[in-house]
Amino acid sequence: ADVVVMVLKYNPSGNLYAVTASISSSTITWNTAGLANIGFSGSSPSISKLSTNNAIACYKKDGDTKGYCSVITVSGTTPTWNAEAKFNDAATAYISCSALSSTSAIVAYQDVGNSNYGTAQVLSISGTTITPGTEYVIENSDNRCFSIATMSSTSAIITFTRWDNN
Repeated sequence: ADVVVMVLKYNPSGNLYAVTASISSSTITWNTAGLANIGFSGSSPSISKLSTNNAIACYKKDGDTKGYCSVITVSGTTPTWNAEAKFNDAATAYISCSALSSTSAIVAYQDVGNSNYGTAQVLSISGTTITPGTEYVIENSDNRCFSIATMSSTSAIITFTRWDNN
């Protein structure tokens, strides 16, 4: 049976796409990519599955650099970007997100506007609408290169590099 996966693609032209791949045995077939409706070029993307037909993508915008996220809905193999939500008003880098359930996700990032501190917040999701939560500083130091693994619907583990301590 085919399994459909989705990846984010950031091309040299500066466009952000979602693309599905159908996997059967050891064969991968790439499907039509869906261009993000983000208005600017996207970079630093992260994606996580919310449900059978929905994923959440978090990214920053070139020229804007703030943190944004959007629910991507997949119909068949076609991804469609929904309205985006801003989760950080300052410059944002090293974004990683992970779904906690079909109605919530966690995002971790470097908050450049707050001394490069590692920051995380829970995002609430209702259908395709995302509501950012409260920002929590992970550590009062320059943190980068975040990765998140969901442990349960109420917990996750976040790894990162403490840049000022290598």
